[in-house]
Amino acid sequence: MKKIYTLLLLSISISFSAQIEGSWSLNPAAGSLGVGPDSASTAWWSSDAGAVTTRACLFDDSVVFSSNGTFEHYMDGSTWLETWQAGSPAEGCGVPIAPHDGGSNPYTFANGVLTVTGPGAHVGLAKVHNGGEDGAPANDQIAYYISFSGSSSEIMTVDISFPNAGGTNGLGWWRYVYLKNGAAPPPPPPAFTVTFNVHTDLITGNVSADGIYIGGGFVGGNDALLLDDSDGDGIWSGSTSLDAAGGHFTILNGNCPDWSCKEDISGQPCADASAYDDRNTLLGGFSMDTTLNLQYGSCTNPSTPSTSFTVTFEVHTDSLIDSGDSVSIDGIYIGGGFVGGHDALLLSQTVNNDGKNVWTGTTPLNANGGWFTILNGNCSDYSCKENIAGQSCADSTNYNDRNQLLGGFSQDTTIVLEFGDCQRPTSTTKIIENQIDLNIYPNPSNGVLNVRSSKTINSINVYNMIGNLVMVKNISNNQTILNIENLTNGVYFMELNLNNGSILNSKFVKK
Repeated sequence: MKKIYTLLLLSISISFSAQIEGSWSLNPAAGSLGVGPDSASTAWWSSDAGAVTTRACLFDDSVVFSSNGTFEHYMDGSTWLETWQAGSPAEGCGVPIAPHDGGSNPYTFANGVLTVTGPGAHVGLAKVHNGGEDGAPANDQIAYYISFSGSSSEIMTVDISFPNAGGTNGLGWWRYVYLKNGAAPPPPPPAFTVTFNVHTDLITGNVSADGIYIGGGFVGGNDALLLDDSDGDGIWSGSTSLDAAGGHFTILNGNCPDWSCKEDISGQPCADASAYDDRNTLLGGFSMDTTLNLQYGSCTNPSTPSTSFTVTFEVHTDSLIDSGDSVSIDGIYIGGGFVGGHDALLLSQTVNNDGKNVWTGTTPLNANGGWFTILNGNCSDYSCKENIAGQSCADSTNYNDRNQLLGGFSQDTTIVLEFGDCQRPTSTTKIIENQIDLNIYPNPSNGVLNVRSSKTINSINVYNMIGNLVMVKNISNNQTILNIENLTNGVYFMELNLNNGSILNSKFVKK
């Protein structure tokens, strides 16, 4: 009976060992190479479909396991080289470098563990062994965990662990997926279209001139998907076909191969600390075309798509001229921040009744608001922007741009500005008629203000002491009631735009 058991065990061992025998090459499909924090994850990096072409010299290598305990590694004169290898000038295809230049070496395969022995003996990438990702393994020996799948066990998955502090239990895992040569390739995994809508409200400063990208993880490199914001609403969108199994990804403000411009969501619920704080939003996979509405730098869902309203800028250049300077021949621009580049909006010159230079222009802007600046000329380096450093409307943390539209707005808005000064201009586009009667009462008030004028009022703008626009009301009447209950206590400036083009300025106190 004992002999029968021995024969049975030997038979099982031979059967399992026979699974690995034959010729194998990397499966020419996305995901054949990958690395992650555990044996079931390639969250840190995974080869995309393009790698089959760029690393063709690796995908055409083959390993042939014989029943006599030796395996041959055929490289056909070219394989994938990396800079850690002595003599490799750069990463890419090249002549194999000893000792990782193929040849015959012994192997053992038992209980799902493949062990190869000999200088340079390896499967998958030459750099990876049980002690790290470069140099030589201990005793010139590497152990891999092997599993088989497919109807005829024609797919061989090879996993190998190595020390890595960012992985589970201090280990990282590389995975290589091989296909038996001569076997029909497995069908590609299902894929669906994923649409990314990225809101950029929380970006400090400007969106990069290179644009917003989706990349990393199972999406691809840092520049895998360039999004589009051709309508200028601050929402960058784009679609791509992705593996339905899902994975990590990140959002990048610009095209940076070193990933220095990727969003920082560390510590937030959608960030995976074990995968470079990439997003885990698609980690569980998906079964249909999917649209993601995302906020750059935040795991919170953005509000409904931002609306826009028309903003009219009226820029007075009295202070500029009084200082002995002059307006550039290129004109006056509004730009920077949420308005756009340095030359986003060129203003048109008008001359009011008392001879003062005034520049005006209108553009639709995201109602969430943001920073902006005024520029005397067309200067891509922003050297001609106004200097309001230290003044109340300047944000020292944002290039001393203006904060007057930072709080957002809920309707079409007119903002009157003085170049280089946070104080309101003393002149207006038309002389205020002295005979216009204006009554504002009660003043001070803790709830409502009654506003009456002898002329029709088109709109009223209310500003706080630091020049921020806090209320806008369209009227088209000569009287109205302003509800100021939600304003904090203090002094406010009121600008009344009359239908005859005149502007009245007054102030009130909320108590």
